[in-house]
Amino acid sequence: FLGPDEFIVKMQLGIAKVRLDTKEYDTAMIPLKSLLETFPTSNSIPEAIYFSGVAAYKKSDDPSKLKEAYKRLLKEYPDNICTERAYPYRLI
Repeated sequence: FLGPDEFIVKMQLGIAKVRLDTKEYDTAMIPLKSLLETFPTSNSIPEAIYFSGVAAYKKSDDPSKLKEAYKRLLKEYPDNICTERAYPYRLI
């Protein structure tokens, strides 16, 4: 069971992931930005940061967006699995 706030967070992440899968990069950013602004203390924020970097990269074809996401994750969530997943982006 998820509480109402965490349910909303998971739904927003899900919407963003579907939009990424369907190559709707601009619209993928909408729920991610909302999540980052509205639920900054959620346990899902690292995942939102990760996917924000992916969406920004796919939209712009600029790999530095991936590195920016990694740097933020490393600074704010050094021990999170999303930081580990983004680890290769440090080489960009």
